[in-house]
Amino acid sequence: MRRFAALGAGVLALPALASCSAEVSRGFLPGARDTTNNTKLITDLWVNSWIAALVVGIITWGLMIWVIVAYRRRKNTVGFPPQLSYNLPLEVFYLAIPLIVIGVLFVFTDREQRAIDERYPNPDVVIDVFGKQWSWDFNYVKEQVHEDAGQQAHLTGGYGAPDRLPTLYLPVGKKVEPAPAVP
Repeated sequence: MRRFAALGAGVLALPALASCSAEVSRGFLPGARDTTNNTKLITDLWVNSWIAALVVGIITWGLMIWVIVAYRRRKNTVGFPPQLSYNLPLEVFYLAIPLIVIGVLFVFTDREQRAIDERYPNPDVVIDVFGKQWSWDFNYVKEQVHEDAGQQAHLTGGYGAPDRLPTLYLPVGKKVEPAPAVP
């Protein structure tokens, strides 16, 4: 019996002990580090979407449990309960509430996406990126720097030469934009 008690205590202590770390972790949240200036926008949208989903789930489960308990068959009841063919206010409610929830989530997502996609009027660095079959080319337009990996001729699927692999360099604290797409 003591083994089961010790095992139970260990299982209960595991989440607390697993969170002991010198490094602060954000768990399941996206953007573990502030890697971009949009990390806060994406994290807020993510967390608020989960909160909305949790609220909707709790309400749904609560209503389901309430219906199961309130309308269960009583001991001396025979036959089926009275059947309703339709209930217009209830059906409108069931249609309107999900549409409102989806509409609100759409508005917030659209707002954040527009903020993320907003272009800088005068960026510090403009990078033109070309994707090739086995490599990338990065051209820094304002600096007139063109990095060609020369990997296109080697279509063997093997590893490229480490000294010639393309590397994208993004300066810290600078406004970076992709080059405008050519139609």
